[in-house]
Amino acid sequence: MLTNLRVKTLAVALVLAGASLPAAASLNLKLDIGTANQMGVQKHESPNYDYLLVTAGTDPYVYTMPITRPLEEGETILSFEYSSTGTLNPLEVFFGYPAQPGRSGRYGEIPQSAGIRTFSVDLAEAMAKFDWGGRAGMRLRLDFGSQAQVGVNIRHIRIHKAEDDPWVDTPDDVISLATVQKAGLPILEITTVDGEEPTFDKIDPPAGSMGAGITNATKVPGRVRILEPDGTVSFDSGDYVKKESGMTVKVRGNTSAYTPKKPYKIKLQKKADMLCRGDKKYNDKNWALLKDESQLMRNGFKINELMGMQWTPQCRYVNVMFNGEYRGMYLLAEAVERNTGCRLDVDDTGFIVERDAYWWNEDGCYVSSSLHPAYNYTFKYPDFEEMIDADKRYVEDCMLAFEASVGDGTYASLIDCRSFASWLLGHDILGTYDSGGANMYFTKYDNTPQSLIMMGNLWDFDSTERCRDAWSNLHVHTFPSYFYPKNKSPEFTQAYLDVWNSVKGRIFDDMIQFVQDYAASDEGKAFDVSNSLDAVLWGTANPTVQQAADRSVTWYTERRQWLEQAISGIAASVSSVGVDGAALNVSVSALLLTVSGLDGNDPVLVADMQGRIVYAGTDRRIQLPSPGLYIVAARGEAVKVAAR
Repeated sequence: MLTNLRVKTLAVALVLAGASLPAAASLNLKLDIGTANQMGVQKHESPNYDYLLVTAGTDPYVYTMPITRPLEEGETILSFEYSSTGTLNPLEVFFGYPAQPGRSGRYGEIPQSAGIRTFSVDLAEAMAKFDWGGRAGMRLRLDFGSQAQVGVNIRHIRIHKAEDDPWVDTPDDVISLATVQKAGLPILEITTVDGEEPTFDKIDPPAGSMGAGITNATKVPGRVRILEPDGTVSFDSGDYVKKESGMTVKVRGNTSAYTPKKPYKIKLQKKADMLCRGDKKYNDKNWALLKDESQLMRNGFKINELMGMQWTPQCRYVNVMFNGEYRGMYLLAEAVERNTGCRLDVDDTGFIVERDAYWWNEDGCYVSSSLHPAYNYTFKYPDFEEMIDADKRYVEDCMLAFEASVGDGTYASLIDCRSFASWLLGHDILGTYDSGGANMYFTKYDNTPQSLIMMGNLWDFDSTERCRDAWSNLHVHTFPSYFYPKNKSPEFTQAYLDVWNSVKGRIFDDMIQFVQDYAASDEGKAFDVSNSLDAVLWGTANPTVQQAADRSVTWYTERRQWLEQAISGIAASVSSVGVDGAALNVSVSALLLTVSGLDGNDPVLVADMQGRIVYAGTDRRIQLPSPGLYIVAARGEAVKVAAR
């Protein structure tokens, strides 16, 4: 696998020269071990075989991995070598993924054999009958009879021509440029100086914090080009010359960087539009290559657009060649940046901060939060290290005033309630599970009192379509204190209802149409082939474009019904009379902690950032042992406070 970045000299030389590998005398097939049903499938420990199969029921089967190139005319013979402890009858081959009844052929028994023998069948009739053309990305399902407890050693599974059957031991980790070009998506080609690879170190959070991340991510210089499906070059950064041309590339993300397939950040030395939209207003230096095999990221950006957020990142799918090696399919997207022409628009006296679980990995470049336990605010704009102390204090004062205003119900004079409500409702529609990594960006246009704090765009969508029949975890863990009657002010709750009423009539139908249209489009078909190549490369079971569309259609259909009922309960809360809106309020003067908004017998728990409990009881005035950050928990709520 490419995980270890092994290089086959001949294959890489051909790829770099823009040539395809020599045509193989057979198309080698691999088994998708994760799809096995009623059978054990594992890579063989013996060098004489590729796989060991053990049947465990009456319906043992396994899919092949997607084929990596189109079949040539006459390539219709399925063959493999095997030995077997028993007879399997019949071998049934299903054409398509997922398999459908009536789309299969039966090919007789696989006899018991103590020694190695060859099994071959001609698939031509069934391929024609089921219109299975053998395009790159297609799969077969191999059903090995109906007998349990049969062991099969198997090797050299391939499709070939009747007159041309030698097994060709092609490299496992090379998918040629020619094959990638035939997939039909644009190719993003990265070539680094001296073939250098970006590296990083893993880092664990300090005690009392959350999230594993990366540090020391190297920025590797080089060149980036985009080749359109017709072969034309639509973008070329040029060779690397600092501040003039070229780019640097580094691994981005936190835990997402721990997987074999890495996400990347590209920084151009000169601003340009890598999406090639023909307007200089889109020029920027910073671009992201994101993993999106399940189309959750693309769908999330569409929800962001339909919710009317102040900016929606634009994107397109690309296949990535990195120093001549195929690295998989990625979503090329605009990164979250200040750009007054096309991204987050703030004045040079304004700011953009992120509520960040990884603040501890920012070398002190953050503003403390008292509202969100385990989080602080890190800077997207301006650069923290370039700010003077007065500007840093201004941002800190703004964010702490905002946090305090949520607690006392005066927030409506400091924040744009509709943008906050739209952001949350977007995640509620998406059913986001992750409440820690779903990036929250706050913007303030300038430093005037009239400028309200707004929520930026939605971004993190890896865990969407998961909170079935429940609020998103962001709603549950982050926003309860915004809603009436927990908050004595109803403005946020009313804004949430207003946004819901403005989008509920169209957003679910729009999303269903969006995913269905993409599945039926030419780009959707190219996505399918490319996603299959990605699956072969990384050994994953990526969904087809139709499977992803069907999943999302089901999600948005069911989500509409659940949200209509759930939000009716919120509407009832703001229309009720005489509801006690008391909420947990905490203040600190020197080291004296004061808690209000509780009933007399409500217990209070205070812990430091290392998780050590410093107080547990029913007192409302608590002497803290020393300056620092503390978590105060009561009545199911928790706030973070700073004692100085």
